[in-house]
Amino acid sequence: MLNYLHQHHIKQVVVCGMMTQMCVEATARAAADFGFGLTVIGDACATRDLVFEGDTIKARDVHLATLASLKGYYGKVMGTDEFLKNKP
Repeated sequence: MLNYLHQHHIKQVVVCGMMTQMCVEATARAAADFGFGLTVIGDACATRDLVFEGDTIKARDVHLATLASLKGYYGKVMGTDEFLKNKP
């Protein structure tokens, strides 16, 4: 995939999908690490509740914490409406 992006002169990556703290986060971090401009469409991502050592972490908390860790450090995080208004 990286070769494809380079061969086609892709400079910006837009990420959305399921699960925010897994596939979305891994893809976003890799894109940024490889030097791509990154936008995550936060309201087009989702996850589910997680259970750790008997405690349930609500999906919303997992989702928001992941987006917060990506925003600013790896790229932009925005909603669908904002993205569609401002897309290049």
